[in-house]
Amino acid sequence: MPQPKEGRGGRDIDVAIRGIIGQDGKVHQAVVQSAEREDLDTEALAIVRQWVFTPAVCNGQPNDQEVTFIVHFHGR
Repeated sequence: MPQPKEGRGGRDIDVAIRGIIGQDGKVHQAVVQSAEREDLDTEALAIVRQWVFTPAVCNGQPNDQEVTFIVHFHGR
């Protein structure tokens, strides 16, 4: 899974993204839930949209699952 590039000794910053892991395992309807720095919102969303998961399964069928992701920016 792609991760943010490491910074050069700044603060560690977290961005919370809310979205849905779809039946295809991809992240859909991703939105920023909270961020310490708004300038990292676009980068965090782009990273999360690249992630692919095994979808949740109920009675043998894949289901959508609402989740919150934390994107950690180290040293930014």
